[in-house]
Amino acid sequence: MMKFSLTTDLTEGEIVDKLIEIAGAGFDSVELNISDLELSLQQNQNIKKLCEDINLAICLLKCSEKFYGLIETDKNQSLNYLQKNLEVTQEIGANTLALSISRLKDHFKSMEGLCDYLNEASNYAGKIGLRIAFQDAPWTPILSNGPTVIDLIKKISCANLGFIINSSQCLADGTQAARLRDIPKNKIFLAQLSDSARFGNRTDGTWTTSRLLPGEGVLNIESFVKILSRIGYKGPWSISNPYWFKLKPRKNFSQDAFRSLVSLLDEVAKSEVNISKPLQDLPSKVQVTGFEFIEFSVDKKTHKEIKNILASMAFRLEKTHKTKKVELWRQGSINVVLNLEMEGHSGEAFIQNGPCVCDMGVRVKDARQTVQRAMMLGTPSFSQRLGDGELNIPAIKAGGANVVHFIDEKSNAHRVWDIEFVPVAGSKYPQPSGLRRIDHVAQTMKHDEMRSWLTYYLSNFDMRKSDVLDINDPSGLIMSQAISSPEGEVRLNLNGALDQKTFAGSFLKNDAVAGVQHIAFTTDDIFETSEKLNLMGFERLKIPEDYYESLEADFKLDKDFKNRLKDNQILYDRDDKGEYFQIYSLPFWNGFFFEIVHRSGRFDGYGARNASTRLIAQSEFV
Repeated sequence: MMKFSLTTDLTEGEIVDKLIEIAGAGFDSVELNISDLELSLQQNQNIKKLCEDINLAICLLKCSEKFYGLIETDKNQSLNYLQKNLEVTQEIGANTLALSISRLKDHFKSMEGLCDYLNEASNYAGKIGLRIAFQDAPWTPILSNGPTVIDLIKKISCANLGFIINSSQCLADGTQAARLRDIPKNKIFLAQLSDSARFGNRTDGTWTTSRLLPGEGVLNIESFVKILSRIGYKGPWSISNPYWFKLKPRKNFSQDAFRSLVSLLDEVAKSEVNISKPLQDLPSKVQVTGFEFIEFSVDKKTHKEIKNILASMAFRLEKTHKTKKVELWRQGSINVVLNLEMEGHSGEAFIQNGPCVCDMGVRVKDARQTVQRAMMLGTPSFSQRLGDGELNIPAIKAGGANVVHFIDEKSNAHRVWDIEFVPVAGSKYPQPSGLRRIDHVAQTMKHDEMRSWLTYYLSNFDMRKSDVLDINDPSGLIMSQAISSPEGEVRLNLNGALDQKTFAGSFLKNDAVAGVQHIAFTTDDIFETSEKLNLMGFERLKIPEDYYESLEADFKLDKDFKNRLKDNQILYDRDDKGEYFQIYSLPFWNGFFFEIVHRSGRFDGYGARNASTRLIAQSEFV
C-alpha cells in the first residue's frame, strides 16, 4: 500500500501538535527532526506511542545539529554522539537516520578517512537493525574533482547505507530524471518531493529560491516519480525540505502538501503501470468549462451602488428569486447574482467582509464527482438550509468567504434560473453593450497565502499555470500568477500583496480574507462596446496621457489608432500571437473593479505591460 509522508520541519508548533496535524491532513508517515524531540517535554516513548495511536509511522529521523558541530572538533566524540542518535532512532520506532555528506566531507583530508568513519557508523547501525541514509544528490562530489556520493556508498559496500533521493536536489540544476537509473534500487531508502521556483523574499533586487510543493514550481517531478517507480522504488513518497537548514513554515502547509502529493501521484498513475492510484476512489481532476455565475453579497446601500454600475454596462435585471431577496442580472452568457439576504452564507460573508463576491458557479461535467475529489483532498463541502423549491447544488467551501457551486447537466442544476427564479414583469431591456462572457476572475490574497491557493486550484481542477510576474505598484510590489483551463474557458489571476499600502493590499485591510477583487468581461469589439458604454454613462478609469505617447513609440502605432485608444481610455498590448485591449471601471468598495477586455488573434496574456499604469491610476482611489 502506498504511503504518504511529511517532514515536521515544514510545520509549526510543538511536536505533539505537529504530529496530530500531519495525521489529520491524511499522511500515514512522518520524517522527524531530532531537534523536535530535544525541544519537547514528552519522552521519546510517549512520542512513539502517540504515533502508533494516530497510525503515523516514523520513516526517518534527521541527525542532530550538535553532531555536525562535534565533527569539526572531535571526530571520536562525534562518532559516539552519532551512535546515540542511532539509539534514539531505534527508541522511537524509526529504521533510518539521515546524514548530510556535504556537511561532513570538509572535515576529512581523504576519501579513506571518510570511508573509515562511515564504515564504523554503518556497522554500529547494522548491529541494532538500522540504516543510514545520505540526504545529498547521488552525484554530489565528495572531494574536489573527486568521487561522488554514489561512489562512496559503493566503496563502503554496506547494505544498510543508502540514499534519500530528493527531486529538487536531483533536478534543479537541469539534470534529467533518467539519470536516476544509475542508482541501485536497494540503495534508495526514501523518495522526497519538492519543487523549485522563484518564490521567496526579495533581497538586493533578486528573489531567493525556496522549496515548493510539487506543481507550484518549474521542475518535472512527474518524470522523477516515473523513473523511480520503474527502477522498483516501493517506499514512502515524502514532502520534505531537501537541505539541512529550516524553511519558514506556511499556514495550512500539511493540507496543501497532502493535496499536492496525492494529485501528483494520481496524475502519474494514469500513464505509469508501475505505480498504483494513491486513493482508489479519487475521481480524476475536474474539467471546468466556464463560469455559470458570480454572486455578490450586498445590503441596501451597496446594492444600489452595484446595480447602477451594472446598468451602466448595459446589464439587465432579468429575474428575481421566488422566495429570497436575490436578483439575476444578465448580458450575453454572463449571470451576475445580487444577494441582499442577511441570513445564511451571503449574510455571513457580508458581516465578515462587507460587500463582496461570496459565491461563484462553475460549469463542470460531473458536479458530484467534483465535490468528492475536493473532499478527499481535504476541502470541506458546503451546504445550507434550502427553502421550498430550491435545488441542492453541489458546492465546496473554498476558504474565507468563498463558496464555489458546480453546475452540470446530470441534474436540474443547469435549470436553476428557470426553477428558482421568475422574470421581472414590465422590464425594459437596454441595448446590450457587447459583453459576451467572463474572461477572467482575479483573486487577491496576502502573499504568503498565494501558494496555498495555487495548490488548491491545481490539485482539484485541470488547469495550467503561467510564470509568476512582478507587478510594480506605486507603494510596493504585487506578485501575479495566472492559471487557466486548457482551452481558456476559465481563467483565474492570483495576486499576492506583499505590502498593505499597495492597491491590492488595501483590498485586504483589516485582515480581510482572500477574495475576488475584479472581474473581466470580454467583448468582440472594444471600440463599439466603448461607444455604447459612453451612452449608458459608464464611468471608466482615466489613463495618464503620457501612457499613450510611450505606447505609440513602443509599438510604432499609427497616430489615428493611438488617438482612438486615448479617446476611449483603452489600454493596449500585443505580441506575435495577437492584440489585447482593456477598459477599467472606477474602483469602488475598497478597491473592487470591473474590466472589459478584447482578445484579438491568439493573445493569451493579461496585459502585464499595462499593470503599473493601471495601478497608478487606481491608487488615487485608495
